Formats: sequence, C-alpha cells, structure tokens
Amino acid sequence: MDGRAGSSPRATPPTPPQRWKMALITLCALYPMVLGLPIALRPLTRGWPLPLGILLTMSVTISLMTWFVMPTLTTRLGSWLRR
Repeated sequence: MDGRAGSSPRATPPTPPQRWKMALITLCALYPMVLGLPIALRPLTRGWPLPLGILLTMSVTISLMTWFVMPTLTTRLGSWLRR
C-alpha cells in the first residue's frame, strides 16, 4: 500500500468464460424459446401484422434470456464455465 486513504491492493478480476462456452449455452437456451414462443403466443398475435408479432416474441425472448434464463444457466454451469 502506498499510504493513500481509500487505496487497496488491486484484486485480479475473474477470468471471463471462454466465448465458445457462452455461445453454446446461449444456443441451448435460445433454440427452444425460438421454437416454442411463437407457438405459445400465436393465440394472442393471430391477426397482427407480422412485424408486430415478431416484436412481441423478441421482447419476451430477450426479457426471459436477460433476467431469468441466462442468469440461471450461468449460475448452474458456473464451475464448467470457469474451467
């Protein structure tokens, strides 16, 4: 330490997962959602213009991936991702 107030030894940041591993779990998460969500949302979006139906489907997919699916998968597969 150099004696300055508030300074601390620098911690080494964690090594990010290898990109191929992140790509693989993203594929495994997205594939069933891309297949299933349009079917599940069809009763709601029937008769909508195609761009609007896709917008809803993408919004649901991205929200689920961001706040539920990827955090769950990265937590459960954390030891494999860090190897």
